[in-house]
Amino acid sequence: MRPSVSSAPATLEIVAGDAQEAPATLATPNGPTVLVRDSAGVPQPGQAVTFRVRDGDGWLVSEHGLTDSTGHASAAWYLGPRPGRDNALEAIAGPGLTVRFTARTTALELARSYPGLHGYIEYVPGDLPVVLSVPHGGGLRPDDIPDRQLGATSADVNTLEVALAAVDEFLRRTGGRPHLIICHLHRIKLDANRELAVAAQGQTDALIAWREFHAFIEAARIDVLDRFGLGMYVDVHGHAHPQPLLELGYLVHADLLAGPDSVLDLPEIAQTSSLRTLVELSGAPLSGLVRGPGSLGALFDRRGYLSVPGPMFPHPGSNPFFQGGYNTARHGSLNGGPISGVQIEAPYPGFRDTPENQIGFGTAIATVFDDFFAYHFGAWPAKN
Repeated sequence: MRPSVSSAPATLEIVAGDAQEAPATLATPNGPTVLVRDSAGVPQPGQAVTFRVRDGDGWLVSEHGLTDSTGHASAAWYLGPRPGRDNALEAIAGPGLTVRFTARTTALELARSYPGLHGYIEYVPGDLPVVLSVPHGGGLRPDDIPDRQLGATSADVNTLEVALAAVDEFLRRTGGRPHLIICHLHRIKLDANRELAVAAQGQTDALIAWREFHAFIEAARIDVLDRFGLGMYVDVHGHAHPQPLLELGYLVHADLLAGPDSVLDLPEIAQTSSLRTLVELSGAPLSGLVRGPGSLGALFDRRGYLSVPGPMFPHPGSNPFFQGGYNTARHGSLNGGPISGVQIEAPYPGFRDTPENQIGFGTAIATVFDDFFAYHFGAWPAKN
C-alpha cells in the first residue's frame, strides 16, 4: 500500500502554458502549469513550487504554490509592458528541479478596450503624448472584495465622464487619442492612487486590479516615449473643498507656492516636482510652468475654469489643497524620465455636476493641453 505522505519530488515537467503570446501588460491565455512526480513517476500532491519572472518585466499574482491532488501547480503570469519583447518565467520544485516558460508580448491596438481581470480596470491605448488616468471614478462594488477600512473611500463623481469628453475633444481637435486608463472599482473597494498596502488592504482581486492599473499606465508611458520622447501624465480627480477652484497638483507644497518665484525656481525645488523633466526640456522656470502665462493654470483660466496655482490664484492660501498623490509621484517625472505629470482636482459645481458641464470641462482639458504643447514646444511633439 502506497504511503499517504508525499515522496520527494524527482521530476518537474511543463504540461501547459509555454511558448505563448499575449498583448503587453495582459495575462497569458493559459497559466504556466507544471507536474511534479516522484522517482517512481507518481504525481506528487502538496509539493511546494516557486514561480519567478526572469525576463520581460512581467509579474505574477503569486510566486508560491502547492501542487494539487494530481501533482499540478500553475500560476497567473502577466507579461511586461513593452511590445515585441521576449518574456521568461521559471518554475522551481525541490533541489535542482527547474523548468523555463517563454512568452512574447504583442502590440496593443489603438482605441481598442483592454479589460483587466473581471473588467475592474480598463485600458484604451492612444497615439498622442498624453496619458489620462481615472483612479476614483468607478462605481463597481463586488461583494467578494471587502470594503476598505483605512483611508478615504468616497468616489470622485463623474470624473470618468469628464475624461471621456476630453478623449472625444482630443480626437476632434487633433485626429489623435490620449491613452486612457480607468479604474471601474468604487474607491471603497480599491484606491488606485495609494500605495498597495492602503490601496488594496490585502484583498487578492483588489491587489490584482491595482497592479493592472499601474501596469497599463506604464505601457502607455512606454508607448509615448517610443513615439515622441516626451509627454504628459494627467491624473483626473474631483474635490469637495469649499473654494471652487480647479486644483493643479505638481507635488509642490502649498507653503512653497505661497513663497516668491525666486524660491520656487531653485533647482532643488524643481527636482522634487512632477514637472522635473519638463523644466529641463522646455527651458521654462518651475514658477512659469505652474503659474506663469503658459502654465496650465493660466490656460484653464482663459477657458473660464479658475485654477490654483495660476496667474489669478498663485497659491491656495489657507484653503485646503491637493498637491498631487501617489500616481503623480510614480508616473510623473519626479524620479526622472521625460514624462511629466499633474493631478487635476475639479470641483463638483460647474465642472462635474451636469452632463453639459462634464462635456464642457472635458473639452477644456483637451483644449488646454493642445495650447500647452503649442506654447512650450511650438506644436505637439513630432513622432520618432
